[in-house]
Amino acid sequence: DDLDAISAVLDEAEKLIRLRNRECSRQWFFLSILIPTALAMLSVLGLVVTRQSAVAALSDNGWQVCVTALLGSLGALGSVCLRNEKLTLDANAGVTLHIIEGVARVLVGVIAALLFVLMVKGGMMLHSVPESTERVYLLFALGIICGASERALPGFIKKGEDFVFPKED
Repeated sequence: DDLDAISAVLDEAEKLIRLRNRECSRQWFFLSILIPTALAMLSVLGLVVTRQSAVAALSDNGWQVCVTALLGSLGALGSVCLRNEKLTLDANAGVTLHIIEGVARVLVGVIAALLFVLMVKGGMMLHSVPESTERVYLLFALGIICGASERALPGFIKKGEDFVFPKED
């Protein structure tokens, strides 16, 4: 009986340790995503509030590229939040690894949105959408989607490679 009681206590302790491990690693990981995303959103807010002077400094196209790229961070955050339960995190890996992975996910979202908007501005995508003042909202929305998509960046890279290095038949 004593052995069964000790085993039950140890099992309960193991469950609590696993739970605390998961909580700790999730906290590290989500903070490492929330902080750079918050900084990116503050930058977007700054670009929107100072739009006239930002456009004067960057041009309208430059302003749109900056805002769209930064919105990719919001997509990355949304993607991680939606797949929250599927994440495999382990506090034993250490805080540094969690921070690197979280920041990297945000950067990949920004890079995907940046590549997308540059391809649009370069005439490689969205030919059928006419230029208009409302088109910028489509760019912003698609920038967020690109930041959330795991397939966006590889797809854009492939499209760019095919453009630069067309296959000869």
